[in-house]
Amino acid sequence: MKKTGIASIVLLALASVGSVRVSASPAAPGEDYTQAQVKQLEASAHSPDQYKTLAHYYESRQQYFERQAADAKMEWEQRSKGVSGYAAKYPRPMDSARNQYEHYVAKANEAGALFAKYNRMAEPGVMASNQ
Repeated sequence: MKKTGIASIVLLALASVGSVRVSASPAAPGEDYTQAQVKQLEASAHSPDQYKTLAHYYESRQQYFERQAADAKMEWEQRSKGVSGYAAKYPRPMDSARNQYEHYVAKANEAGALFAKYNRMAEPGVMASNQ
């Protein structure tokens, strides 16, 4: 009886954690494509509308990662204050925050480059020169 009660509590806790994760990670606007769908669209894109769709997708990804980087930078600055004692050992909490910030900046730059690429390809004059 006791094991059943504990098991149900654990399952309830896991279910609530799963639902919190889903609601706590807001999707970027326009991010309703899966990774496979984006790859497929990149491979089959040939019209300005398709390139505009890709450009919009990567623009929203860039903005999303820039917001994440700003949050990570604030966390990094917060963790950088008063580092001493156990926190001075490597890896320090501020190191993981800095790494996360750098990751988001790199992802934002990558998405920005792809946005610029597909935005250029969406221009009518570029399509004729590509073919």
